[in-house]
Amino acid sequence: MRLGCLFDKCVAGIVACCVTAYAQAEQPEPILGFRTIDNQIIFQVPSHGCTTKSSFDVHVTGLPPNAKEVTITLVRTKPDECKGFFRDGTEIVFTRQELGLTSNVTVHPANLEASSPK
Repeated sequence: MRLGCLFDKCVAGIVACCVTAYAQAEQPEPILGFRTIDNQIIFQVPSHGCTTKSSFDVHVTGLPPNAKEVTITLVRTKPDECKGFFRDGTEIVFTRQELGLTSNVTVHPANLEASSPK
């Protein structure tokens, strides 16, 4: 009977861990900065050395043709498990074409800004 109880607790712990990880994966990534230059939309994000563009999904709200402004949310889908320290993080660059945006659309980030580590 004790073994069954231990097994149930282990399964419950694994499920809770997976649910927590999934919930965290759906959260907007805190950003260190944001800017647009010509055709580029640039997010400055925290990195330990393994963060790449493929680490993220992008969600665009208020898509054209009628919208003059859109909101972009950057969501991390792959954790950065490297151990490096990069105070300024790294830049993740998307083109307007990749996101289906024309040059006359104003872009706003939905992500909250994180402070850079000292």
